[in-house]
Amino acid sequence: MYEFPAKAISEFQELYKKHFDKVLTNEEAIKEIKDILYIQAFSEGRFYLLNKCVTLQTDLDE
Repeated sequence: MYEFPAKAISEFQELYKKHFDKVLTNEEAIKEIKDILYIQAFSEGRFYLLNKCVTLQTDLDE
């Protein structure tokens, strides 16, 4: 299981808002990040990354 830092989610939300003029919830941001990680894993042929990226958690859930 991979724990995603709250700061990284916040920074992603800021960049997303800047480029797409839309504010993402934490859940939406995690889904977008997860999708990017999947795409990167497949494009680089590194399928082992998928097992490590399946579950993204944040301390924001607590």
